[in-house]
Amino acid sequence: MIRHIQTLCMGVGDGACYALSLIKVAEKFLGCELDVLKIINEAIEKNIIKFNWGTPTDNVAMFVNNPAEFLQMLTGQKWAVRREDATYKKYSDMEYVINSWGLSDREGAMRHFTFGTDDTLYASPLRINGKLISVRVCRLAN
Repeated sequence: MIRHIQTLCMGVGDGACYALSLIKVAEKFLGCELDVLKIINEAIEKNIIKFNWGTPTDNVAMFVNNPAEFLQMLTGQKWAVRREDATYKKYSDMEYVINSWGLSDREGAMRHFTFGTDDTLYASPLRINGKLISVRVCRLAN
């Protein structure tokens, strides 16, 4: 069993929306489901994801340091991940778009990430009451 699994679950439930969206990208790319807790724990151990074990429900307790490296860990392929404005239109089926929702455009404001219409959090107030702020575009690197 994963050490301190309850603390990890608290952190995943509260602040892993970007990591979970990236895992959904990998699942779509690979065509299979992945073991979320095992993957996030491994990414924390490799410092691909920063996690504050002391305050797992803090807004910034879980942070994906390098999304492209995280996707490479999951798929074995090199990826490029970039931020685009909310008006971005997908150009290719090989692009995977993650939405960033918020109440404010202000830098540092709270965000909630979703992969397309698939939201890992039931009734997210940032998605329901907020607006699409930006997107993250994931694609295989050349």
